[in-house]
Amino acid sequence: MSNLIKLEFKKFYIRKNVFATLICNICILGFLCLIYFTGRAENDMAFTDYDGLISFLTTFVNVTYLIFAGFLISKFIIEEYKSKTILQLFSYPISRKKIIISKICIIAGFTFIFTIISNIMLFWSFYLVQALTNTVLEDINMTIVFSHLISTFTSALGNSMIGLIPLYFGMRKKSVPITILSSFIVACILNSSSNGFTLSSIIVIPIIFCLIGIFIVYISIKDIDSKDITI
Repeated sequence: MSNLIKLEFKKFYIRKNVFATLICNICILGFLCLIYFTGRAENDMAFTDYDGLISFLTTFVNVTYLIFAGFLISKFIIEEYKSKTILQLFSYPISRKKIIISKICIIAGFTFIFTIISNIMLFWSFYLVQALTNTVLEDINMTIVFSHLISTFTSALGNSMIGLIPLYFGMRKKSVPITILSSFIVACILNSSSNGFTLSSIIVIPIIFCLIGIFIVYISIKDIDSKDITI
């Protein structure tokens, strides 16, 4: 299985995807700075401490990587069905289930790792901006750092599983737009804010969505070895 994951990883275009995440992070940082400094100028701050910043930042990163996971599913799995290149893979003496699982592992792993990297990079980049402009919210202590690390890890773990939900819709219709649209809808449902409240702040809701993501992977691949894949 590990060898299969390595082979699939070679087709993953890691540099292009890393570059795409870098562009996303620059956009998030720019938008975060715009909101922060506009709020200071108008005396209407979106957040006034690091707990508020962590919540605000986590929401932006979650939306970005849930949608990005849908994009990866569409490029790495759905497009192979549409272009019929998946037929060549399935002609090899390897379980179809293992082939799809290897792709899913790469997508989930990428989402998990880069959710963590982005959260940490954006937090400290924003802190550097504050330090350079002498607008630091408060002194950073270990409590804040620990809180950020816990929030980062839990959101990364959630994104890696919730981000697989669009697989169900993509596999049913073999449609790239539907896959990406479903990822956008899931991201909006969980992270749309009303007076600072989001559904993802209720711990049971992300857990339910994670279980749905795992269940969708199961039903998407359970019969794939015997299923007719004529497109």
